[in-house]
Amino acid sequence: MDPLNPWVDANEVRRLAMRLMKPVRDPAVTVTDAGFDAGFVGFAAATPVQSPTPPAAPPVVTAAPPP
Repeated sequence: MDPLNPWVDANEVRRLAMRLMKPVRDPAVTVTDAGFDAGFVGFAAATPVQSPTPPAAPPVVTAAPPP
């Protein structure tokens, strides 16, 4: 155990790092059905969505000359 960081277990950190670096042979979960029924419409739009028109520039106000 490290005297400066007693809450860190170096052996456990090394084991965790080795497990994370191990290549994955087979995915743990295979998804064949997302779970949506026939009533799900989806998120794709039939036509591209038009972006709103930009707002008009605010009117320029000029100050009256001093009297």
